[in-house]
Amino acid sequence: MAFLSNLSPAFTIKEAIFAVSLFGVSTFSSYALSARFLGNSNSAFRFVATGIIWHWLMIGLFFFLSTFGLFMPLYGLLGWTIVLFATINNFENFRFVCNKLLSDIRNFLSRLGQAFESENHLLWIAGIFILILAAFRAALVPPISWDSMLYHLVVAGKWVQDGALTYLSAPGDFSDNHIFYPFNVEIIFAWFMSPFHGDLMVNFANFPAFFIAFSAFYQTGKLLGVRPKNSAIAGFLLVFNPSIFSFINTSYVDIWVTSQQIASLMLLISIWRKFNVFEAFLLSGSLGCAFGSKLPTIPIACLGLAVLLFCFLKNSEFNGWKKFKLLFLLSFVFLLPASPWYIRNFIWTGSPIYPMGLKVMGTQIFPKSKFQEWCFFHGKTWYFQTFLNQQRAEYRFWKTISSPSFNGFGPIAFFILAYLPLGFFSTLRSERRFFLAYSLACFLVSISGLFSEDFTYFRFLWGDSYARMLTFTFALTLLYISFAFDYGFYLGKGLQIVFSLLMAFTLFYQLPHGWFLGDSEINPIIQTLPIVLLFIPSLPWFLQKITQRIWKFGISLIILLCLLTGILLIKNDFRFWLYSHAFELHYFSPPRMEHLEICDKPTEQKRIAFSAGWEGKVGDNWLWYPLMGMKLQNSLCYIPTSPFGEKVDYSSPEKIPEKADFKSWTKRLEEQKIDIVVLYNPLPVEHKWVSSNPSLFKPLDQGSPHQVFQFLGTNNTIIGKHE
Repeated sequence: MAFLSNLSPAFTIKEAIFAVSLFGVSTFSSYALSARFLGNSNSAFRFVATGIIWHWLMIGLFFFLSTFGLFMPLYGLLGWTIVLFATINNFENFRFVCNKLLSDIRNFLSRLGQAFESENHLLWIAGIFILILAAFRAALVPPISWDSMLYHLVVAGKWVQDGALTYLSAPGDFSDNHIFYPFNVEIIFAWFMSPFHGDLMVNFANFPAFFIAFSAFYQTGKLLGVRPKNSAIAGFLLVFNPSIFSFINTSYVDIWVTSQQIASLMLLISIWRKFNVFEAFLLSGSLGCAFGSKLPTIPIACLGLAVLLFCFLKNSEFNGWKKFKLLFLLSFVFLLPASPWYIRNFIWTGSPIYPMGLKVMGTQIFPKSKFQEWCFFHGKTWYFQTFLNQQRAEYRFWKTISSPSFNGFGPIAFFILAYLPLGFFSTLRSERRFFLAYSLACFLVSISGLFSEDFTYFRFLWGDSYARMLTFTFALTLLYISFAFDYGFYLGKGLQIVFSLLMAFTLFYQLPHGWFLGDSEINPIIQTLPIVLLFIPSLPWFLQKITQRIWKFGISLIILLCLLTGILLIKNDFRFWLYSHAFELHYFSPPRMEHLEICDKPTEQKRIAFSAGWEGKVGDNWLWYPLMGMKLQNSLCYIPTSPFGEKVDYSSPEKIPEKADFKSWTKRLEEQKIDIVVLYNPLPVEHKWVSSNPSLFKPLDQGSPHQVFQFLGTNNTIIGKHE
């Protein structure tokens, strides 16, 4: 094919061994802990517990290793091996854990076989094939979602490069907003990047969260008395909804946040009924992981902490010193993943929740960042300018949030609202009253926050991606609908049929809207493949047979993994072409293929200075992650243009020249040993300098105007024009 770049295989055998060992040992260690302490629980509960432990330990090991500059595959594997031997310290424990694992696998296959035999089998089969299609996309396509390139992977990639908790600095939104976010999920991305020292596997990082979210929802429904089959269908409606599933191939954090929130709900319901120490630790860890992943999770996480504290204090099993020690340990388990980012923000800015602000009864306790102030002012100004503007903004918001494509809940949202009362009345039963009270509190907290005046700008400017902010609320409403599924035969079955048909429509409608592989002929074929497979008459029988024996399922899984590995081996051959032609989730103005070919050569380490002008509503156009390189071999930075090195606000391009100094800028290029200068559209002030000084900057690309330049050096003497 014309766009193959004829690169060497994307990974070495050594890297593959490290990756398999790292994730194998980490997963088995986490499962061993859940099996030993939750031996009497069911398989779904143990699986969710495994996910919580895995995420918590990933965070803990990252902070420990990065403190000493040792965040590398070898030390990561060593850390997980120590955890494994601490968990399984004798043969009896090892045999017990292995028996539990085999039992859980058999139970999983049994449930999967039942799904293939049920009246909803076509829906399950369609979902599995669409999930497999997502896995193949994850193997083939580099990270091409907007925020992934803007900051998620820039942050994670920098940690992998340095082996430590370090940050890049840049003007505008990046250093005034993004760099202050909590990064618990970016730690997961960094672990996925670490074995290969690149983004080869990072598109798979959301898959564990997808399965955790489904299992936690399924188990929560069962705890609330929903029939297992109906709870599974409702879980399917949740995880394959566009507001969640569209993000599975991205490096966005929302699926992980949703999975931890649903896992917390599952544990809260269990602990409310009967306090269990290990479940309390799991709940603290889950709330801590969510708290340290995204700022809007803070209110709901605080609600969960309040319930946990109440259950702990009313428990009479522990008294005196023992109770104090347990409270201390629970606090530690919560604070380890929750507190570091907020302590960092407080040290840097004086506000733990920066860049967000906090106002209580008209008094500003913590100020917003400049970026948040700008968004708040402009969003509010436009929204409240006229009554027509308000109606236009509200119409656009509700239209996009109910869209069946990649950015909304789909038409299922309206039916959920219509049938919500049916599920609501069923919560008056005694075993569901806690869920009623807790869910109503979560509804109130979520909606009052996200629909507040401070979030007006978000709804106005980013209404097309707002649904992902409400996925936990969506999960709560689906639990109410699952209660209605248990009603009499005609009503319950009728509701299932209606929701299944709506989900099938949404499932296939989102296929051509949320991603594009860059070829208008190949793309429709790949997108329609899951639909075509449903017309194979013997397919349900074949899939059901696979689930009857572990060895049959194992062989099928090995074949799938071999196919994915084959794609991963040639992934880098398609990298530049896909970056320039494909998109995931959002269409964006792509980097030119030529630029990446110049800058991204795995065997050549370059120091790249990047800059771009202000574009769009908030200047979120610094899509600079690809320049770090497929093996993260390039050192990427921003070089300030001001005389004294302070970052200049790019939102006012007309004011930049008066604050810029060519001599200071070129001196810093020399000091930082910069090899290449890359300047993206809209072209910044630096472009005028490099274009008018050919003795210092040599164009490397064939574009017009040139955007990639080799810095030839100044030999400590500034020569050239610097208007």
